[in-house]
Amino acid sequence: PPPPGTPPCHEGDCPPCTFVVDKMCAGDHMMVQNVPCHVDAWSCGSPCGQPLSCQTHFCDKRCHGGPCQRNAADGSPCDQPCGALLPCRHRCAQRCHPGASCNPDACNSKVELKCNCGRRSEHVSCKKYQRLLKDRSGGRGGVAITDLPTVPCDKECSGEQRLRGFAEALGLQREHKWTPETVWSPELVAIGHQRLAEVRAVERLLQDFLAGGKQNLMSGNKAKNDRDLLREIAGAFLIDAAVFERSVYLTRTGASTAPSPLLSEAATNPQYDPLA
Repeated sequence: PPPPGTPPCHEGDCPPCTFVVDKMCAGDHMMVQNVPCHVDAWSCGSPCGQPLSCQTHFCDKRCHGGPCQRNAADGSPCDQPCGALLPCRHRCAQRCHPGASCNPDACNSKVELKCNCGRRSEHVSCKKYQRLLKDRSGGRGGVAITDLPTVPCDKECSGEQRLRGFAEALGLQREHKWTPETVWSPELVAIGHQRLAEVRAVERLLQDFLAGGKQNLMSGNKAKNDRDLLREIAGAFLIDAAVFERSVYLTRTGASTAPSPLLSEAATNPQYDPLA
């Protein structure tokens, strides 16, 4: 006798097979159970993760069948942000441009300018900040700390300076303080103190990645705070890090190298002061 559920004898084409079977998902990630036999492509719901034709980014769609096609409206092969590290240490926000260099003079990331006493602050675009640096360098290729762009102090700043003078005369310390940025921000040094074991594990992961021969590495199934920590430290290693769902895709660059000091070293060295 025919198996249960088999349609009775009929004319014309047979209906689709509705028996459930185990099938490989459309993106070849895993076996999926209880899939109707007649379904050719079944998504497992995981991020696709396949490299796109631009050879820089990965497909961020959910598991799917067929080619990973993310053409932009003008026909270019990818519409994701470029994400490459610029000389200013920001990420290129332009749409993916394979075969063309990033424009370091078009960075619109925000840079904070402080006044000389540190009370006032304004934000300008990075490209404007770079122009200010270039004007102040006078073609020397570098700018002294005392010549960094600032915003002017105002009347309240004068009052702050007088109060600071009184505090110093009395042996007190005003809470407000500003000094130039260093390799590791005070916030990251504080994280290094609080999560030292995790920071060291991330540093080992990145050092092993650079010591190996792979161009890319996927670190998957991480909580948001772990993904954020990995991206921050990877940036200091000059390693590109892109987040897809719960995974972080690492890509080495020609400039990738371990920073000095490492965050774990800065966090455990009492002589390292991020505000000094």
